Amino acid sequence: MSTHKIAAARRRRAALAQNVDGCQLGRMFPGSFVPIVTVQDGKTLIRPMRYQCRPSNVERRMENLLESPHHARKDGLKGRWRTEFGHTHGVIAVESFFEAVALHRLRNRPLLKDESLAALELEFFPNPRQTLYVPCLWSHWQRPGRVNLLSFATIVDRAPAEVQAAGQDICPVVIKRENVIAWLNPDPDDLATSYAVLEDRPSVTFDHFPSSAERERLARPAPAKIINLWKTPAVNETLVA
Repeated sequence: MSTHKIAAARRRRAALAQNVDGCQLGRMFPGSFVPIVTVQDGKTLIRPMRYQCRPSNVERRMENLLESPHHARKDGLKGRWRTEFGHTHGVIAVESFFEAVALHRLRNRPLLKDESLAALELEFFPNPRQTLYVPCLWSHWQRPGRVNLLSFATIVDRAPAEVQAAGQDICPVVIKRENVIAWLNPDPDDLATSYAVLEDRPSVTFDHFPSSAERERLARPAPAKIINLWKTPAVNETLVA
């Protein structure tokens, strides 16, 4: 590792340790490595894993073709995520989460004629403020002659009403702290218990910083991957993870 990279890493570590106001170094982005809690061989471990899952049954060359590999949709756990669901569970602890919302929905109006979709990032906080325990699925990808990779995806589901009102339909699932141990010790022959943990959610609502004309000027054209997440499925359409 070069000298300037070491220096940059030390600056980030110092900023996090000092809890610098407004510091976003603690944010996780797809592709970054994040500490995730797992249980392996009866031992509770905290291991750094990449936030962008490469399932063990997917070849490296096919990884970029996966849609939203950092999100495991709850209604697709038995499909695309069947090799991880019920086998390799993890949890991350967060204080808030960020979502790109549709600007016209945030303003509570329909999309105007000839108006392009625009996205604005909002940070959502739990009310009351608390640590959020987000369930994950992880994979240990191994191939001969290749570097092993530990990676994970957070489980997402339909957003609660207050998040949808801000313009976002999907958000991370949050589980109760007392259910973390049960989630980390799944039984592949008893998936109903894992589903029950995902459904038994804490009594919490989400607030976000109020929008303003100044913030809304930061809105940018929505990329295709965001637009795809905003698409409303047909009534009889099953959402694909």
